[in-house]
Amino acid sequence: MMKEYGEMQFMASSPPAADAGEYRVKVHQNVTSPVAEEIPGAEFRFFAGEKRFELEPGEIYEAYPPAGMVSDYGVTLPHIIFNKKAYPWDRRIGGGPALRENTPVKNQTPWIALLLFDEDEEPKLSEVTLQKLLNKEEKCFFPLAGTGLQPGEDWENTCSVIRMSPELFKKAVPMEAELPWLAHVRITDLHERPDNIIAHPGYFGVIVCSRFPQAVNRTVRCTAHLVSLEGFSGYLPGGREEAWKNEDWIQMVSLYHWEFSSRKSSEESFRTLTEKLDSGRLSLYQSGEPLPGGPAHAVERLQKGYTVLNHIVRTGEQTASWYRGPLTPEKPDSSLQGQNAGADGRILYDRETKLFDMKYAAAWQLGRLMMLNSKAAAGELCRWRKLVFCERRRAGEVQILKKHFEAFSVSAGKEDREHQGSIRTGFMEYLAGDLGKWLVGGGDAASVFGPVKEEENHEILDGYRQK
Repeated sequence: MMKEYGEMQFMASSPPAADAGEYRVKVHQNVTSPVAEEIPGAEFRFFAGEKRFELEPGEIYEAYPPAGMVSDYGVTLPHIIFNKKAYPWDRRIGGGPALRENTPVKNQTPWIALLLFDEDEEPKLSEVTLQKLLNKEEKCFFPLAGTGLQPGEDWENTCSVIRMSPELFKKAVPMEAELPWLAHVRITDLHERPDNIIAHPGYFGVIVCSRFPQAVNRTVRCTAHLVSLEGFSGYLPGGREEAWKNEDWIQMVSLYHWEFSSRKSSEESFRTLTEKLDSGRLSLYQSGEPLPGGPAHAVERLQKGYTVLNHIVRTGEQTASWYRGPLTPEKPDSSLQGQNAGADGRILYDRETKLFDMKYAAAWQLGRLMMLNSKAAAGELCRWRKLVFCERRRAGEVQILKKHFEAFSVSAGKEDREHQGSIRTGFMEYLAGDLGKWLVGGGDAASVFGPVKEEENHEILDGYRQK
């Protein structure tokens, strides 16, 4: 649970309760009875875990750098964020199911890795069937070759694979001891963010690449591959390299891949792009700078931090108006009181320069946009308005009923109380009957006490009013 707005927390790992694999649950019962009959047991088989050769489209929340982007990513580690926090640990790189409670050491090693390749070392990408993938191939190392299918798989299913030389494999693939440091769980505050498509709001699994893009003065196309490491336990760089160092190719399953470009350029850095936004149009007057000759009132405004901007009014004419930001040292105008239903109510007019002053109107509009941008605040405002409306309507109804009853609330004798009770009864019947029908369009409310007793009740009312 986030304690403060904007807070972020990290977890080293989040292994699932059961590793991927097939499980069997057997149930039997021993009952002692005169009849020597054994009660048959029951067995249930199920498979747990993610697909090992395929990645569902909804599993990825975000991949960075974005696909197709060109920027200076020389100091950025590519990474993938998953909607499911346990996805990086859903399977084991060594294979074999084992309940976490029965495993001495929790699974801290992810079964996937993010590899980065430059354009001059890009591996060969192809689509193959599981029949071809799981069959042994000469001069190609793949640790799962020779194994069978798992539940839900078919020999004709296809998957993406990449092939690379042993030299590139050793260069691009991290060592097994490094894998736990390249995965973590990120707990993020999702305040005001739609979470209807997120499986576990606020908890995300993250896989980080171990390589940086090249930082050179030219555009370099980079390709990132999310690969499966299942079966590679002990065969990664730094392990039993003799198993693959004499092979021509090493094959890995690519679950997801995308491309982006990196270029070391000061013109496309974040700092340079933000500095280019400063056109100087809102520059403030610096004390001591000479000001052009002009009316003293205009010079005084410039010294207070005002600037003149183009302004298109609602009627379409183009003019110029005064504007200043909220951080300039000027005493606020205390004459602005009350409420306004729009920004136009905050427009001031400077009679000296014959220009409008838009500072408070712009502030009003900015506050309105900030309120509408906050879904939570806008929703609370709507609920508050409905509550005030309902309370005022209820208070008005109470006042109307109070006036009706006060009109007949006089202290009188027995005869008057009988008349008063008759009037109250008729009035309540009118509220519950004819008035209700009239409100829904099903009757005429002109007859208050009913057609039979209408004349009699009018006499009672007239006599009561005279008293």
